Amino acid sequence: MNKLLTLCFFLLLTWPSMGQTEDEIISVVDSTLSLISGTPEDTYDWDAFRSLFTDDAELATIHLPPNAESPQLFRLTIGDFIERMGRVYESRTFIEKSIAHEVHMVKNIAQVWQTYVTYGENGEELSRGVNAYHLMKIDGNWKISSLMWEDL
Repeated sequence: MNKLLTLCFFLLLTWPSMGQTEDEIISVVDSTLSLISGTPEDTYDWDAFRSLFTDDAELATIHLPPNAESPQLFRLTIGDFIERMGRVYESRTFIEKSIAHEVHMVKNIAQVWQTYVTYGENGEELSRGVNAYHLMKIDGNWKISSLMWEDL
């Protein structure tokens, strides 16, 4: 009985706007991929990219350095990410697309697991991986407060 009451409570919190809100959240996370995707001839809008995140957002990747036995976590602020990675994205063909996503949301908090694939020049597949987003609703807009990713 308690599980049923908990489920009903959760549905009451999220039911009225779940579809529209989920679409808004997916639009934000998919925009991150669109804004880092392109070719060296493209113009990148890093201000638009920054606007998807909270001011104190953290971006982190998990990677295995050469000769290391265990994975390492590498963290960046949004400003550091744009400064370090912007030049990398702008210098080569890199396209990242969402394959699938799963959204969990309660009131003003959302979590998204997104599976992605990346492509390089001539459309060759470079990698597949997972993005894990945490978002919060601020002044009616969904903003990313953290993003962690790892290639599979």
